[in-house]
Amino acid sequence: MVSRVFRTIAAALLIAASAGLACAWAQSEQIDIKTRAQGSSVTVDCGGAKAEALYVRFAKDPGSWTLSGEGGSSFSAGGNGFMHEYIDVKQALGSPQGSFTMEFPGGVMPQDIYAFDGTDVPDWVQIWQPPCAKADFMLISTHADDEQLFFAGVLPYYSQVRGLAVQVVYATDHNDQPDRHHERLDGLWEVGVRNYPVSMGLPDAYSESYDGALANLKSSGIGEDEVIAREKAVIERFQPQVIATHDVNGEYGHGQHILVCGTLRKLLDASGSEFPYLKKVYLHLYDKDQVALGFLDEQFKELGGLTPFQVTQKGFGHHKSQHWTWFKRWILGSNGEITQASQIKTYSPLYYGMYWGDPALDKEKNDFFEGLSSYAQQEEEARAAAEAEAAAAEEARKKAEAERLAAEQAAELARKEAEAAERAAAEKKGGQAGAIAAAVIGGVIGFAAVTFLKKRDRRGRHSKR
Repeated sequence: MVSRVFRTIAAALLIAASAGLACAWAQSEQIDIKTRAQGSSVTVDCGGAKAEALYVRFAKDPGSWTLSGEGGSSFSAGGNGFMHEYIDVKQALGSPQGSFTMEFPGGVMPQDIYAFDGTDVPDWVQIWQPPCAKADFMLISTHADDEQLFFAGVLPYYSQVRGLAVQVVYATDHNDQPDRHHERLDGLWEVGVRNYPVSMGLPDAYSESYDGALANLKSSGIGEDEVIAREKAVIERFQPQVIATHDVNGEYGHGQHILVCGTLRKLLDASGSEFPYLKKVYLHLYDKDQVALGFLDEQFKELGGLTPFQVTQKGFGHHKSQHWTWFKRWILGSNGEITQASQIKTYSPLYYGMYWGDPALDKEKNDFFEGLSSYAQQEEEARAAAEAEAAAAEEARKKAEAERLAAEQAAELARKEAEAAERAAAEKKGGQAGAIAAAVIGGVIGFAAVTFLKKRDRRGRHSKR
């Protein structure tokens, strides 16, 4: 068993693993290290402490595996295909665990296991998010290291400074070089990429031409149409707004670089209209509608005061398997004298040309994303527009309701006024009729009285005779 000691912020706990696995723990007294391995399972004993978080590294995709804790609790892991997987043990198993078992039915055993007594884990612990549902920017890199070399600076800038959804797609899988899986993930994490990369699964083989690269692939049963189909599949999956990929000449003439660029161009020429979300495609060093990425040498607070190029230099530092090549001198210098992208004159990472899209969008010609808004911005704008529309509709409803109430009130007032007018008219009419009746009655009475008096007077005259 190989053992390593780490001091971490979260105080890594003692873990136990099967033979050949690396173990890590923070130094503490009286820690009982116990290991038990059986078949395709590993039992981890935390030596009396309780693990709240787990970080596991594999040489290749382990497939689904199971984490089982004390009391019969279990959690299905590996579903995302992560080779570096973080698990919140407390959340997964319901409580911190003093011991647990990891079962790997596919037979792929972990290379490294780390356990922590809290979830405030060190920065080197990679908590990957699944690949993008929709990518603002997609980088198609042939090999694990090209993303840190010929595309230097674009990943930290667009992921950390601009906060875009960035998806990295590798053409080759490096399955015959397991260490390169760790290098690519460690390097991407260093430069701020958080959505897990994907691979088109092409075998890696050197050639110096498009046809040479195709010949290498054909020996694995892969032809040009299949490469184009795989590129189309990743475009349809991630719906990128912007794509960047290799130079038409393969930078230093690598046949697979040439092939990846050439097949993408054929795809766009034949079927580009099938991707309405795709606004721009840039090729490294392409001589038409060029942009110059001057921001590579600008310092940004989001990068701790470093430039995007300097962050990428740190990212390349993780690709130790490639440090014996001229790549290291190209990006760092023989004695570390290269600190700016502008110092690199051959295969400069500063220059790209637009192969696909509307050149009118690039007025300043210094930014892949000029003239565009991110999917997150679009969603926010759509949300704000929907809220504004809903608010306007509510305001219109309230206005209509107020007008309805006002109309009802006006109608009610008019009705009452009409009723009052009718009553007044009726009262007036009734008063006039009463007066006439009184007058008639008074006249009748008066007439009767006059008549009576006259008759009485006549009777009186008759009696005197």
